[in-house]
Amino acid sequence: MSSICTGAPYTPATLLSLLLCGALVAGTLTTACDSGGSNGGGQSALIPLETGNSWTYEGGLGGTVSISGTRTINGTEYYEFSGSGSSYFADARGDGIFVRDNFDPEEFLLKYPVEDGEIYDYTDGEGVTYQVTVSKQSVEVEAGTFDAVKYEIDGPDPAADVATFAPGVGLIQIDAGYSRDAELTSYDVE
Repeated sequence: MSSICTGAPYTPATLLSLLLCGALVAGTLTTACDSGGSNGGGQSALIPLETGNSWTYEGGLGGTVSISGTRTINGTEYYEFSGSGSSYFADARGDGIFVRDNFDPEEFLLKYPVEDGEIYDYTDGEGVTYQVTVSKQSVEVEAGTFDAVKYEIDGPDPAADVATFAPGVGLIQIDAGYSRDAELTSYDVE
C-alpha cells in the first residue's frame, strides 16, 4: 500500500485514494444515472450506496473495497466503506457526495448530477479551494466499457488528480500519481 493510507492530509485525491486503500468513494468516495440508482437517483446514482456492494481494483491501490454497513455521525447517516483494515464514510445528499473519516470534518467531494464541461469550485473543511472540471466520455477499463463522468481536480498540488466514475457502477479509474493509480477489474453492486 501507498503511504497515503497512513495519514496524510485528506485532499480530494487523498479521499479518492483512501477509497481504493480500503476506505471510501467512493469517496466517499462514496451513487446510477440521473433518474435511477439504489437510493432514488440523483447524486446517489454516481456510486450505488448499498450495503454489500463491492469493487476490486488493480494498480498502485489494488484491492477490494466494500460497503460494510451504515453509521450515524453527528446526526447524519453515512455508508461505511471498508477494506485493508480501514474505513471511511460517504453520504449522498443535496448536490453532491460527502465523505469523511470517523473524526475529520465532512468534506464535499463530488458534485452530481453534472453537465459535460461543467467547472465548479469548492472549499474543503480546512479552507483549501479546489477547481473541478467535469467531462463525460466512454472509458474502457478491465471491468468493461462505460459511459463515464471524469472529474479533474485542481488544487494547491501542481498536478491535477483525475477520478472517473461510471454512474450505477462507481469509481472505475483514478489517476492520482505517486503510485496511487488504479483501475476497476470487477464489481458486484445492487
